[in-house]
Amino acid sequence: MSVPPAVSAFLHSSGLGLCALPGSLDLSLPPCLLEESELATGSSSELATGSAMYWDLGGVVACLGTAFMAAGLTMGLLSIDPLEMAIKVKSGTPAEQRQARRIAPLLAGHHRLLVTLLLFNAAANEALPLFLDKLVPSYAAILISVTFVLFVGEIIPSAIFTGPSQLAIASSLAPFVRLIMLLSAPVTLPIARALDWMLGHGHGVTSYNRRELQALVQIQYEEAHGKRKGSTHGASPSHTVNYDEMNIISGALAMTTKKAAEVLVKWERCYCLSASTVLDEDAVDAVYAVGHSRVPVFEPNPADAGDRSRIVGYFLTRQLMVVATDSKRQLSSLVMHKPICVPPTLPLTDLLNEFQKGASGLRGGHLALVCGDPAAANDALDKNLPMPKSAGVLGLVTMEDVIEELLQEEIFDEADKFEVKAMARAKRVIKQWKKKVRAKRLDRGEDPGPFLTGSVRGSAALDAGDFVHVRDEEAGEARRGSRAEDPLIPKKAEEKRAWFGGSK
Repeated sequence: MSVPPAVSAFLHSSGLGLCALPGSLDLSLPPCLLEESELATGSSSELATGSAMYWDLGGVVACLGTAFMAAGLTMGLLSIDPLEMAIKVKSGTPAEQRQARRIAPLLAGHHRLLVTLLLFNAAANEALPLFLDKLVPSYAAILISVTFVLFVGEIIPSAIFTGPSQLAIASSLAPFVRLIMLLSAPVTLPIARALDWMLGHGHGVTSYNRRELQALVQIQYEEAHGKRKGSTHGASPSHTVNYDEMNIISGALAMTTKKAAEVLVKWERCYCLSASTVLDEDAVDAVYAVGHSRVPVFEPNPADAGDRSRIVGYFLTRQLMVVATDSKRQLSSLVMHKPICVPPTLPLTDLLNEFQKGASGLRGGHLALVCGDPAAANDALDKNLPMPKSAGVLGLVTMEDVIEELLQEEIFDEADKFEVKAMARAKRVIKQWKKKVRAKRLDRGEDPGPFLTGSVRGSAALDAGDFVHVRDEEAGEARRGSRAEDPLIPKKAEEKRAWFGGSK
């Protein structure tokens, strides 16, 4: 078919021309010169076919795999606490120790690890729509890309890499992570260094103060025993912290912050004897009735009969075993041990260290005097002189007092059994009182209240403790009566039991 001359002249004037496509039978037109790619595909806007489609599919799979690994490793590695790895290295199983040793070096470079994984994740997410656009229409490429990125590139890898096998997966992929960190170092290293300079490293092993450690131990105990709201644990596994261990750990952490002044027995309540005391049968029986292993001794003050501050030392009650009561010996004739004198601000850890040293000759031991001026007190005792009143003795502390603070519990020995009996008796009285008051309130149609419907533990125990320490005549007789039941205490000493408080 020939082209009209007028059309040919118009196209020529417009800078256009006509040509014959390959295979055309019109020999009047010159052949069209087409690129090989246009001959193969027909148009650049058409969908990819043939081998190009397989390359695009491979690009999609590679992008999804890279996004999967990068997102999973970001969540799996960066959610691991370096403190947990340090704990695993020291106390984990052999497998956990190997895994922790592989992961710990990666976590040390926090910003570099973060930038590397985010770089690969972002590159994969941005390249995915480019490959999909060559396979499907543009709107479909957007929908498929968003769906794949959400599920394959975020949700699924995050769930897998932070699951029960988190350490095992992260440990097995540690060499791969080192490889991509090495390959991307020219880009990621400067960015990581800049972040370190601006924000600081700040991602080392987490440190806790004493209060936080106490709270951590308590939370672990409550979680293990199902006593915490929302806890998923109910039983008490053998490998978890029990109640006594929690108390001991809390007490040990508080030893440095507690001072000697907080645990001392006030000097006014301490049982002590004058150096001029005659060791007859009644006096020896009275000392044994008190039940203390060490008794302080003071030098009497002629000017003030009530002055007990002129302390010369203490004696061990076992020394009385070799004393003949009919010899009328004075207490000053016994060998006196010199206690250590400490300030009221001394931490209990330091005081415990002093007790652990033991006695050096007759100096030291498991009894310490708390003084306002310990230097003056120690100087006088070293010179075998009575402590001056200016030393300001405040009270005494024994090894048992410090151990009780460590255990967070009272230690009751044979001499303290009256306290146990009095406490039990007080609890029974309070329980009966609660029962009667509750019954009366119910009869009147009133609400008995939570305090009267609970057990005798808790707040009732506080009332029981207050009841035991009431200093009226009736309470005193009750406490002394529990001691009178002991057949080992001679009856002659019963009238001399003015032993409220005192050293252990």
